[in-house]
Amino acid sequence: KNGYKVEVWDFSPWINLNYYNNYKPPDPIFFDGYKIFYNVEQIKHSLINLSQEDLIIDPFKILKNKIIFEFLMDKKIKIGTLQLGLLPAMIAKNYFDHIKRMLYFLYNDQLEFVRILFLKILTFFSRTKTINIYNFCLVGGKIARNNFKNKLMKNIDIINIHAFDYDRYLEEENKVYAHDSISNLKYSVFLDEAIPFHPDYLIQHSLKKYCSTEIYYSEINNFFSRYETDTGNEVLIAAHPRADYKKRGNPFNKRRLIQGQTTHLVKYAEHVFAHMSTSVNFAVLY
Repeated sequence: KNGYKVEVWDFSPWINLNYYNNYKPPDPIFFDGYKIFYNVEQIKHSLINLSQEDLIIDPFKILKNKIIFEFLMDKKIKIGTLQLGLLPAMIAKNYFDHIKRMLYFLYNDQLEFVRILFLKILTFFSRTKTINIYNFCLVGGKIARNNFKNKLMKNIDIINIHAFDYDRYLEEENKVYAHDSISNLKYSVFLDEAIPFHPDYLIQHSLKKYCSTEIYYSEINNFFSRYETDTGNEVLIAAHPRADYKKRGNPFNKRRLIQGQTTHLVKYAEHVFAHMSTSVNFAVLY
């Protein structure tokens, strides 16, 4: 609306051919500016047509690739990244809180302690290299902004923009439903994450499934049944947007599986169940 021509460049066949060949999303992109690239030569060919008037937003650090990065530096094209859609979590207020959290995992969950420690070390050693790529960062919210308030980021422009989940919340508040069977129902909602068959497993070969399909659905359905008996609340499933249940079938023992209405379901739910979904934002807002 402000005169920008927008294109979306999909590098997934180049980055991870296994993912591209083996996963087809149930809601594919239909957009005039959508372009797909299979190799670095195709990417460089399109980059040649860019000028200093253009901006690139790279949320996945793809441009750290040496060949692409050096090419862009020669053309002096500005590159930005995103800090949006953060997962609501307990925020440690000071170093003492960080230490308490690490000690908790050290004594109660050693694997999680090692994982967090590894990520902190990895972040520390990759920080300078990551920062040098970017000229600007689009942030949504105070926490995201504070992540970039340090000396190493002093040459990066911070641009405040909207938060996606808050936009969905505002849209929900402005909707008028002619027939709404949800709002008067006694129910709770589960924010599904398609844990046993999430497409991320195709992207990260080192990422192991948290649990087998058989164990996961058996245990979670047993929990829902116990909860429904004890509370009288029906458990509704807010289906994960990347889960193709038409193809796979309903694994939640015939419970109502609803796609594309997560905000509305959370709004009127008595309780919200979740693992680590960013849609917990809706529960916080309501």
